[in-house]
Amino acid sequence: MPTVTPTAIPTVTPTAIPTVTPTAVPTVTPTAVPTVTPTGDTWNASTIYNSGDTVVVNGVTYKAQWWTKGENPTTTGTWGVWKKV
Repeated sequence: MPTVTPTAIPTVTPTAIPTVTPTAVPTVTPTAVPTVTPTGDTWNASTIYNSGDTVVVNGVTYKAQWWTKGENPTTTGTWGVWKKV
């Protein structure tokens, strides 16, 4: 009768399962937007204003480009005496 030689059964070694470590999610902090506060006196039609003087009309600041009196800053236009600041 023939002789049977047993063969070894392979042993399976389990492999390690990688561990996933979550990365931090950056927190976005909003940046404050500065509020511009109008500067200057409230415009008055009877006041004399010199070059560089500032006035406020409806919360908007205007700067005189030259001497003026009675010239409303909201109506002088692009080339007028008053310039929006």
